[in-house]
Amino acid sequence: MIQMKQSYSTLSGSSQAAKQLVEGLRQEDVKFVMFYAPNSYDHKILAKEIKEEFKDAVVIGSSSGGQLIPGFGYDEGKLAGYSLAGADLEVSGTLIRDIQTKAMMNKSTIQETAKKINFNEDSKGFGLLIIDGLSFSEEKVLMAVSSALPNIPVIGGSASDCWEFKATYVSLNGEVSTNAAVFALIKTSAPFMYYKENIYGSTNKEFKITDIDGPRCILKLNGKPASEVYAEVLGCNIEELPRKFMSNPIGRIFGEEIWILTPTEVTKDGGIVVFGNVIPNTAVQILKSLNPIEVAEDTANEIKQTLHDTQFIIGFNCMMRHRQFLD
Repeated sequence: MIQMKQSYSTLSGSSQAAKQLVEGLRQEDVKFVMFYAPNSYDHKILAKEIKEEFKDAVVIGSSSGGQLIPGFGYDEGKLAGYSLAGADLEVSGTLIRDIQTKAMMNKSTIQETAKKINFNEDSKGFGLLIIDGLSFSEEKVLMAVSSALPNIPVIGGSASDCWEFKATYVSLNGEVSTNAAVFALIKTSAPFMYYKENIYGSTNKEFKITDIDGPRCILKLNGKPASEVYAEVLGCNIEELPRKFMSNPIGRIFGEEIWILTPTEVTKDGGIVVFGNVIPNTAVQILKSLNPIEVAEDTANEIKQTLHDTQFIIGFNCMMRHRQFLD
């Protein structure tokens, strides 16, 4: 059996906040610690002091655009985290460096992570991956991980900084990095499931990316400036588009799965900058918001039907979802 403890701190001082968080996370036989912090804290102090208190555990940290904290709901200003403990748990972690240019060169490092805990194709468990969000290298890192360890389910997300787009950080065992990702393998015989929830749905309004400006800017849809097409579909002016992005992001649909390309800005030449690599001739849709409460209820029912005695949930929100709930 695996035990989880979760905690948070409202203290503003980095060292004091780390101590308060640690006190809430203490338990016997801690194997893994994950913490999230806004950039109002000093990430080097947090990473160093939390690792010092959990010397025998794999400790991962991430800058964050907000957390879902029991008793508070969504919040952007707190240090939050959780610890996992138990005999039926083995964890191994590695730092994937220089992900903008050398992600695939970390393949052997990722494989060594599995060897440390004898994780093979017959093992039960999953990977947890946290990526520097401003490296814009998610696809490269995912390709490196899937190439090194195929067929292993991976959960996680990209480090954020509350929409400031200035600096995002990841840390492993006290070392804070940018242009990097942290990968952990969690091995356990305890039953678990992974589930991708989506609060956006198809509008059946599909367009083809006909021109791009770099890997993350859609310049044209169906041969017209992307911002013009976007505004026409939503019935608004181009100047109003940034306020519409949260309720109507761009999405790629594969079967029944929707993968969101989070729009962030309109360029001077009418393009749309997104979080995610784009390729010419790819079909995309402009999505619509679903009722988040109904979606959450469906998710809860799915979890209850699959795992009848759920002990805890490790969840990751995208920026669009977080901002929509705050508003």
